[in-house]
Amino acid sequence: MGHCALFITCLLFQLLVVRTNPTIHASIQQDECLHSGREGSCGNELLQRSSSALGGSHPHVLQAPASISRKQSIPRILLLMIDTRTPELKALDEGLSLDGVKCFSCSFEPSDANFNTTQQLGYHTRSYVEVASLAHRINATFLYLKVHRRSSTLAPTWSKPFALKHVMADAGTKYDFVFYMDTDTTVAGYERNWVGFLSQLNHILEKEEFELPVPDSRRIQKSTLASASIVAALAAQCGTGVVGNPDPKCAMHAQNTYCTSSLLMRPNSVSKAILAEWVRTWDPCINDTSVTSISDQLGFNMLHQKFPGQIATMAADYALDLGDAGETDWISYSIHDCVSTRNRDVFAHNNKVLMNAINVSSVSGITLLRHRVKAKATVEEIRAHAGTYLPRVLSNTSALIKEFDLDSAVPPR
Repeated sequence: MGHCALFITCLLFQLLVVRTNPTIHASIQQDECLHSGREGSCGNELLQRSSSALGGSHPHVLQAPASISRKQSIPRILLLMIDTRTPELKALDEGLSLDGVKCFSCSFEPSDANFNTTQQLGYHTRSYVEVASLAHRINATFLYLKVHRRSSTLAPTWSKPFALKHVMADAGTKYDFVFYMDTDTTVAGYERNWVGFLSQLNHILEKEEFELPVPDSRRIQKSTLASASIVAALAAQCGTGVVGNPDPKCAMHAQNTYCTSSLLMRPNSVSKAILAEWVRTWDPCINDTSVTSISDQLGFNMLHQKFPGQIATMAADYALDLGDAGETDWISYSIHDCVSTRNRDVFAHNNKVLMNAINVSSVSGITLLRHRVKAKATVEEIRAHAGTYLPRVLSNTSALIKEFDLDSAVPPR
């Protein structure tokens, strides 16, 4: 009887310690959550519980966004980034318990072997962790394509269309949408907005009517995005002419309407045809090696004539571009000459459509990303943002980063 009483006393003491210690409690809850098959939403639950257990917010715990309900119709989505640089992940790995899986054991070389929480890391590393963490939060797939270009004569930006063409070749069997973002894009602070956007994405594209700029004109037209296979970001200073190759043997130019910093793509036969044609614009004078190739964004802006209505963009705050003029002048800076009048009305109309579709009361509730954010971040800042998602992101490095050989994809000139 005495042994039984002693056992009960010890058990009660252990339960008291677990319930009053947020770290131990969260660890047990994480095991329960993962074994329940709710892996994609475990981080949200744990962050919320940990914050409550600590008596509110915590400086190193990111407040988790709302989880996506399984009852909602959520498309299968791939979040994609492409860069010639490798994320500097070893600096983030030091001192973390990753269940025996160390990021630096992967085939990707660290940038600095010294561990320092104040060490400055490149924006491509910050973006990698942000978007990889976002994918966990919204039950999406994330892929970072590391481009190798040993002897290629292409500019680094031309890696994008070749790599996109490669990824999209079989994406249709796995995903409903592919959302590409440049590595100078940040999603920090907008995680909650992605939940509402994705849950209404099909409705937004198929049913909602937007005011869209008509390329090579100063007109707008009201239309849905139902026929668009690729929705690009709005080009900064939209409407200005893009200066192409000045060589008279191969002069090229097009109105700068589309920005390829972010691309929402349906992985269908049309988008594949668009990407194949985009790749071909790299060398419009393929028989004349003395002619320099045109820019990748110019090449993309030339495609709308061959694919009318199947490439689109819209003036709205879902994708912000800081630009050279600064954030405060975003509206007038971006719309520029794409329409002759009612510039601000176009933004207001499209923002309101998105707000109603997503059911938010503020324009800030529709923003998904910001482009041209090239500031570095410290190890401590990146760790704090990722929160409890960081160990999983780092331990999955070999699955999240794939290599792409640009030289083998580019035809000889």
